[in-house]
Amino acid sequence: MVIRGNIFINTVVSFILVSLVVCLNSLAIASDEYDIDQSKSTEGSSVSMTDILDGYLSEKGWIEGENVKDGKTFYVSAGYSSVTSPRTSPMFIQSRQNAFDKAMLSAKKELAEYMEVSIKTELESHYSEPGQARQKKELEKKYKEGLALELARDGGAAINNDVAKELGYSSAEIIADKSNALLRAEINQRLKDLGYNPNEPVDKQVLEKVIATGSFKKMVASQSKLRITGLQAFKTFENIKTGNNGEIGVVAIYSDRLGAVANAIFSGNMSNLPKVKPKKPLIQQIPDADALISTFGVKQVINEHGNYALLSYAQSAPTTDTDRSMQAAMDKAKLQAEGLIRQYAGEIYAVASLLEEVENSQQLESGEANIEYDSDYQQTINAKAESLKISGMSTLKRWSAPHPVTGKKIAGVVVMWSVDSVQAAKKLSNQMSEVPKKNPGNSSGSAVTGPISSSYKEESNDGDEDAF
Repeated sequence: MVIRGNIFINTVVSFILVSLVVCLNSLAIASDEYDIDQSKSTEGSSVSMTDILDGYLSEKGWIEGENVKDGKTFYVSAGYSSVTSPRTSPMFIQSRQNAFDKAMLSAKKELAEYMEVSIKTELESHYSEPGQARQKKELEKKYKEGLALELARDGGAAINNDVAKELGYSSAEIIADKSNALLRAEINQRLKDLGYNPNEPVDKQVLEKVIATGSFKKMVASQSKLRITGLQAFKTFENIKTGNNGEIGVVAIYSDRLGAVANAIFSGNMSNLPKVKPKKPLIQQIPDADALISTFGVKQVINEHGNYALLSYAQSAPTTDTDRSMQAAMDKAKLQAEGLIRQYAGEIYAVASLLEEVENSQQLESGEANIEYDSDYQQTINAKAESLKISGMSTLKRWSAPHPVTGKKIAGVVVMWSVDSVQAAKKLSNQMSEVPKKNPGNSSGSAVTGPISSSYKEESNDGDEDAF
């Protein structure tokens, strides 16, 4: 009986331990979007940003698009952009912030096109073998045109110079020289199009017969326009190669919980947010110095009260070494961080891409082939977030540090928003909105407080914006 009892107890203990491990693993998987990545983000390696992003996704076991872990679904997208300003420029630090914004636009493009994209394609191919009689006529026509162009080029230039000399003004000679240069350039280009060398006499050249021609055209156009909300910059990277200005990359993530908080910011309704367990105070959830230098964007976290919060990271740079310039840089960084929270709450995102490719070929009688290829690519991205009143945003941390590669001084700000701060801000707003009423029977001018008048409320409310 004792042996059986021990077996039973061991079995129960094993079951509890296994269940605990499973629950902990499930909790870790379900809270991936709340992890604080403390790994160093700034590198000077020769590896491309695409390899860095792909390596990170592989390490996490993620793919771009839909991911499912422990029954929880989330979506991942990635993007990157080059830093435009040289590393020696005073605008280098701000250019890094701009590069993040462009990288985030690229990540949003991937997510938008995953959700829905309208694609149009067009293909056209043509092949011909011109007849000998036709070729002869075309060559004769090109020969006559070539002679006429040559005569116009050389004869026209001589006439212009003669006229300028007769006038006897230096300005006339300058105008003649400029007009001659323009005339020669246009005519020489036309001679090249006909197949002639403009530096040799036309009558000394013989054009080859074309025995076959081919052409191919391709057009691909795509459009996507959707509302994107709650897309979090989960991990940002900075890579500066030797002699390069650097690149900023971002891995973005979206889940139902992230979207719920973003929609709560937009609507002002906090009642439907999922319940969560408390975590560390927000100040303890900010990455350390090494990771903070290359941290950008909005990250959703959970505070010590078990309420949802956002931490928005942005940077700027002082234009001078003065304290006032650093203060202005902090203010600019804060404004950018607040703007990122507004974008997180939802924006209309539109992207249009167009690719056109043309390939022309000529098979000559000598066996040689002339091939011309031209490619045109255009992309326009537009993300717009209308004005929205947001309560409860405040500065959680200000920091400054030299950039580890360039030494440029960084002014960084972390702006916080939480469910708690919204309630506190509304309470403060209501208290300050109470206008004191004078007591007519009190000659000393003592006042009593009362609710604000309806007319005052109407004047202070725009009525065109969603407010909390």
